Amino acid sequence: MQLERRFASFRADGGVVTGVVVPYGQPSEIGAFRETILAGAFGAIGEIRANVQHDRGRSFAINREGGGLALTDGTEALRARVELPEHGEGPAIRELVERGVLAGFSVEMHVKSDSWEGRNRTVERAVLSGLSLVDTPAHAGAVAALEARWQALQAPVSRTVPLWVLS
Repeated sequence: MQLERRFASFRADGGVVTGVVVPYGQPSEIGAFRETILAGAFGAIGEIRANVQHDRGRSFAINREGGGLALTDGTEALRARVELPEHGEGPAIRELVERGVLAGFSVEMHVKSDSWEGRNRTVERAVLSGLSLVDTPAHAGAVAALEARWQALQAPVSRTVPLWVLS
């Protein structure tokens, strides 16, 4: 079974990073093909660790009580809320998020069931195996911003905005 990764931008407020991890029902360009992940594709989500740049040696949160990672799987999207640790690598991760170096979420998944029509792939069932803060988000139109600034924006933003623009 091949490990696949998908990216989406996030928002940060101090030590908390939030955002859509996987938008459901929305086609995304993934290299040479277009992919749509169906709502409910992940089924029951098991224990997931959050790390930096897909480096499992840099895990900093886990989705269990007190672990700093909460995943919400709804009909429109899989969302995450990640609390950055106050000690260890936490402050360095926070600085990378604030500077815009780490600009998005990336999920790791093993696709169990999919269908193809030309270059269009629909993921019907997959196992979520990891979540990472990464430097290169792929979903167009998502914004990485400090949460307080994000909430102050009244108009929708249709492009990625570097953090220094909003400071």
